[in-house]
Amino acid sequence: MEQYSSFFLHAGGVFVSNEPFHVHTILGSCISVCLWDGKNKIAAMNHFMISHCNDGDLTCKYGNVSLEHMLSEIKKFSNSPLKAYIIGGSNNPLLNPVVPTQNIEIADSFLRKHRIPIHLRDVGGSMSRKIVFNTMSGEVSIIKGR
Repeated sequence: MEQYSSFFLHAGGVFVSNEPFHVHTILGSCISVCLWDGKNKIAAMNHFMISHCNDGDLTCKYGNVSLEHMLSEIKKFSNSPLKAYIIGGSNNPLLNPVVPTQNIEIADSFLRKHRIPIHLRDVGGSMSRKIVFNTMSGEVSIIKGR
């Protein structure tokens, strides 16, 4: 059985690898988009908190920055077709409900713009999600909680 390293992806992070990993993160209103090249076994995952950067802060906590950066990084290793997973964007009663809605919308529109098919879409609702992305198989496990 092949050994997999484990990596916890924090908010504002982007992960790209062609090595075997189980990439973990925990999402509330945040979104993770996972990209996978099944032919070459190359994977990418992000975790962004807010849809757009409006103040010149070009960090990956913003969806518009994070998604472009992640795609640019995976394209350094792959020119094969990718498939995508969109996970997260739950409603938190303590936050403005516009935040998760905008997060979901930017992920959807980015993937449409780049013609990357969505293989799995688990978004919205009121439950948090713990996800584990297997970079070798392209499988995503989702555990929902409160």
